[in-house]
Amino acid sequence: MVLFSYHFHPSSEVGAKRTTALARHLATLGARPIVVSAFGGHGLAALDPEVRTSFGGMTLVGVAESRNAIVEAAVWLKGALRRRTAAPRTTSGAGRTGASSAAAVRPGMLLRLHTRLHRWFFGLLHIIDGHKQWTLIAACRAVATVRRDGSEVVFVSGPPMSTIVGAAWIGRRTDLPVVVDLRDPCYPNPLPAGADSIMRLGADLGLRVEAWAMKRAAAVVCTSAGLATALKSRYPYRAASIHCIPNGFDDDATGQPPPRPGVLSIVFAGALYVNRDPFAFLEAVDALASDLTTDIARIRVLFVGECAEFRGVRLRDWLGERRANAIVEVRPPVSSRELDRLYADATVLLNFAQGQPLQVPAKTFEQLASGRELILVSEATSDTARMVAGIGGVHRVDDGDRSGMLAVLRDLYRRHVVDGTINAPRPDEIQHFSRATQNERLTAVLAAAAKRVRRQDRYFIEDESASP
Repeated sequence: MVLFSYHFHPSSEVGAKRTTALARHLATLGARPIVVSAFGGHGLAALDPEVRTSFGGMTLVGVAESRNAIVEAAVWLKGALRRRTAAPRTTSGAGRTGASSAAAVRPGMLLRLHTRLHRWFFGLLHIIDGHKQWTLIAACRAVATVRRDGSEVVFVSGPPMSTIVGAAWIGRRTDLPVVVDLRDPCYPNPLPAGADSIMRLGADLGLRVEAWAMKRAAAVVCTSAGLATALKSRYPYRAASIHCIPNGFDDDATGQPPPRPGVLSIVFAGALYVNRDPFAFLEAVDALASDLTTDIARIRVLFVGECAEFRGVRLRDWLGERRANAIVEVRPPVSSRELDRLYADATVLLNFAQGQPLQVPAKTFEQLASGRELILVSEATSDTARMVAGIGGVHRVDDGDRSGMLAVLRDLYRRHVVDGTINAPRPDEIQHFSRATQNERLTAVLAAAAKRVRRQDRYFIEDESASP
């Protein structure tokens, strides 16, 4: 069994946990999986001897992320152009005024041309994703390993989405069925407002990759119900082969010590990008802090990660002279051990999931298992909102609902600070999101796919004559 995934331990990507946990589960079943990965971008060099020993029962094929000569050449040219345009120009004699003026215009024209070329060049270079070179090398290594050791099925996890194309090629060269694990859609859905032509081209190619994968995959797994429904609607002839298996939480995510009562400590960890707008939440925090009955000494709000700014507006500048400035702290990314400590000190975890109708942030599951209450900023119709509906201790609020956001914060302040009570999700409400349950379902899909045979790029159960 081949696990073809760019993200794997020790990568910090949350998607790495899914494939790493599946590989360990398969190894315990005696399946001896072949893991082809970048292992944190550095190949097997990223694994120290003790960690490598812990992956017993597996064949590890490490492919480090290689240097991109095209990108390096482009960076060199960019530097050369900037040095040329920044060089001082001198004039000699009054008769040279017109010539010097024309020469002074040239650098600005060159920079504008360079900016447009830069956007198009890197946009085209990263169409689909920036790991196409890695995928090509890793797919060749995977084919060679399968021909030497044998296998029954290929499991590919994306993003990056170029790995899906690579896995399809592996399956064709080795005559193995392929199971595609889509942790995200193949393209932005919907496209963000103001998307340029390069982004629209990338979305069109992503849709083509999706259609290509749907035709050639023996089975497709999605991590959100909305994406699974959308795929079944677009490809009704593959509906029986599309499964929804959400992300999950590891066993060590549960059983955390209860938070300290008497304080309201809210932590957001991650990146502020796309539609993850924090300012409606911060406005509500400022309104709570400005209330004369609020003891701000007992409130702490922490943003940690790539969250210093959102769409060019720095959080510290926005806070300025506001009352919330005294209780909001912004920190750069920290180690996983330090993040665990910050979570242990929190009473509430914050999750931004705006504008992601078909995606469930993977950290949602670990938050559910943390023993803390959750604030989910999301539309009521999103997959994340539907998934957590009815779970105690989860407070969902729309991004534009300022009064609703303030009401949630006031309720949390009253219970956490004044009453000293916390209403976290119960174990029985979240048990079906455990990694063990997820691995059992993934293993069943892989076992069923291994029994399928290919006929002209379509897969069938061996004793069936009709397409699934």
